[in-house]
Amino acid sequence: MSKRFAILLDGGFVTKVLQFRNKSFPSSVDVEAECQRVIASPHLAGYDLLRIYFYDAPPATGVIKNPIDGSLLDLAKTKIFASHESLLVLCPVCNLFNVALSDEYDFYPRRARNANRPPAAIA
Repeated sequence: MSKRFAILLDGGFVTKVLQFRNKSFPSSVDVEAECQRVIASPHLAGYDLLRIYFYDAPPATGVIKNPIDGSLLDLAKTKIFASHESLLVLCPVCNLFNVALSDEYDFYPRRARNANRPPAAIA
């Protein structure tokens, strides 16, 4: 069996870094290009890519009220919402991507279960 590796991407962090670097909101092509850059690293020579995991929160929806002028803003109709939504839709098109949204998975189930337990004694 050959050695394999996975790439785990924090969607919020990756989009901010790529947006700063590219001076525009990244597309799925930009994210995939960044992954290809990582894959080409000499440190990973001799390893096979298993999968790319992209984790992000879904873009906010709902209507918020501007506290200054009282106007309402429907977040689902903003350009920012459309950009983030298109990124989450297009990333899984590449068969190496797995996209997980934060409200779908609980990565720390023991933390919630142990929240009311007193701390362990130090011996």
